[in-house]
Amino acid sequence: MDPFSESISVISFLESIYGYKARVVIQQNLQSHIRAMFQPPNIITLFNPIETTPYHEYGHLLYYKLKRKIRFSVDSETFAQRFSTMWLNLKRTGFVCQRCGSQKFIPWHREPNADLQDINLYCLNCGTAYELNDKEKYKLILHHNP
Repeated sequence: MDPFSESISVISFLESIYGYKARVVIQQNLQSHIRAMFQPPNIITLFNPIETTPYHEYGHLLYYKLKRKIRFSVDSETFAQRFSTMWLNLKRTGFVCQRCGSQKFIPWHREPNADLQDINLYCLNCGTAYELNDKEKYKLILHHNP
C-alpha cells in the first residue's frame, strides 16, 4: 500500500476510536521535508507521509478537540509526539484497557517534561490510568495480546 493510502487508513481507524473526523487533503510532494500539516479545526494535509505521520497529525487534531475538556500540561507538538509513540506501541502490542476493552487512550505524564519514550496511558472511555514506567506493569502490557 502506498504511504498516502496507508495514512488515510490509519486516520480512518483513529476516527473510529476517538470519534473526531478529519478532512484529509493530499498534496503529494515527495521532495518535501514537511511530512504533513494540521490546520484547525480538522484539516490534515499530507505531503510526504511516513509511518508515524498520520498518528502524529491526528494527535494534533485530538489535542485541539480536547484542550477545552482536558487541561494538558504540554503543548500540541509534545502531545502529538507522545500520541504517535503511544500508538506505534499499541499497534505492536494490541493492548486494550483492562477495565473496559477500549483503545481510546491518550498519553499522560505526572511530569510535563518526562521522556517521550516513557508513555503512560489514560483511557478516555472509563478513566483508567496505566503507569508504564513500572517495569512489571510495562512487561504485562507488552505481552498482552487480546
